[in-house]
This record gives sequence, structure tokens and C-alpha cells, in this order.
Amino acid sequence: MKTIFALLILASSLNVNCQKNFEFVSATSQSWHGGRPESGYGTKYEITLIPKKGSDIITFDRIWIGDKYFEVKAVQNGRKVKEGIFDAGYEVSIYVNDIKVPHSMGKSISIEEQNEIDKNKIPVPHKYNGEALLSYTYRGKRKYFEIEKFQHKEEDNQKQ
Repeated sequence: MKTIFALLILASSLNVNCQKNFEFVSATSQSWHGGRPESGYGTKYEITLIPKKGSDIITFDRIWIGDKYFEVKAVQNGRKVKEGIFDAGYEVSIYVNDIKVPHSMGKSISIEEQNEIDKNKIPVPHKYNGEALLSYTYRGKRKYFEIEKFQHKEEDNQKQ
């Protein structure tokens, strides 16, 4: 009985432990379209966090939105330095732009090229219930944070 109780406490604290490494501020999504068919359309995502350690200790590098995989970097808001470098205690943002360009506009790719793209995708590491799963390393150990829901912003009619 004690073992079951201990496992329940551990399972319920997974995202709480993540929040010791950073404070989750917000997650937003916004649909957009470029105005012309060849410009494409898509969804821009932004996740804002306040890390408790700098980029030498914690690195945000992967996200799955649904079952789609994206490589990401955190950008310290207001800082004009390389992406992925940030200081502890300052707000950082992670941006993802899921772009869709119609294949009928000359953007088709071969089966071999698609197989190469698919080969480089990293599968979702575990089942999650939210809209996205953020992956990061903390002191060299891989960790995950589930984003329950994106707050949807009004559609933007210009390409991001």
C-alpha cells in the first residue's frame, strides 16, 4: 500500500518538479496565412517561461505539438544575442512556426527526400494528455514538460 501511495505522489509531481527548474508563464497559438496561395499558411506557437538557471544548466531543444516534432531554441526576451543563450530569472520565449505550403505550387518533394525527413524525426517519447510536450535538458538529464493547452489568438493575415 505504501508503494502505491509513493508512486501516486511521484506521478502527480512530474510537472511540479519541472516547475522547480522554470516557471511556466504562457503558451499561445495563432493561425496565419500569407495572402497568396504560394505564400502558404500555418500556425505560430509561442511558449514563455522564466528559467531558474541559465542556458549553461538548462537547454530547451525539442517540442512535440500533437505528434509533430520540432527542434527549438529559447530566446531571452529583449536580448540581442545568439538564440539559445539566456540568463536565469529572465523571461524567455520558444517559437515554433508550423508552415504549410501547397505542393501544387512546385514545392513537391521526392519519396527519397520525404523518407530522409521522416528518418530524422524523433518519435514522441511518451504519451501525454495536453496539446504539446516540451523537452529540455537540465544538468545533462533529459526532462519533459506537458503543455496542457495553447491560448488561441486571433488569426494573423500576414506570413510570420
